[in-house]
Amino acid sequence: MQRKKETEVSELDKQKFYEKRKHGTPRFPMECFVTRADGNQHFLVPLHWHRNIEIMQMLHGTAVITIGNEMFSAVEGDIFCINQEELHRIVSEDNQLVYRTVIFPLQALTFSESDAAQTYLEQIVQGVLRFPVQVTNETEKYFLRETLYQIQIAAEQKSVGYELMVKAQLLQIIAQMLCQHQIVSVQHSPSEKSKRLKEM
Repeated sequence: MQRKKETEVSELDKQKFYEKRKHGTPRFPMECFVTRADGNQHFLVPLHWHRNIEIMQMLHGTAVITIGNEMFSAVEGDIFCINQEELHRIVSEDNQLVYRTVIFPLQALTFSESDAAQTYLEQIVQGVLRFPVQVTNETEKYFLRETLYQIQIAAEQKSVGYELMVKAQLLQIIAQMLCQHQIVSVQHSPSEKSKRLKEM
């Protein structure tokens, strides 16, 4: 990956390049998609910016990517992070170009705004959904072993941001269990006996 400087765009001109397209849905404003040149030798994503974060992974082919005032010669395996309000564009003469994009607003990760992801968490917090008592599926056990190990390492090392790592891994466990139908609905309310035991 090579980079070089490009001329800057004035703040006034920048407003012309604001992307109005909405990503995801109002309830889940995140999107992940794969873009392909599909034989087009003059592939272009014009200069634009948005208030979302964009993470881009080159899967195949080559492109010239402009981010801010820098240009990058991108090849397979390269990953780029485009911050909020950063001008960017993609140009390629490679008709085999394929890249993956994940785009999301930062505030969606804070859970300060209710969305579809938070709905699941709220149901778990309220006791409408609950974790399985025992995980028996071998594939699930392998996934959990790996994820719990990552949580352990992060918690032991306590590097800057480790709390986010732990939180992200726990959310990944919940998401995986939901996908595999491991998190189940609570079928009945607690018995009077269990209520009394809790009170004691």
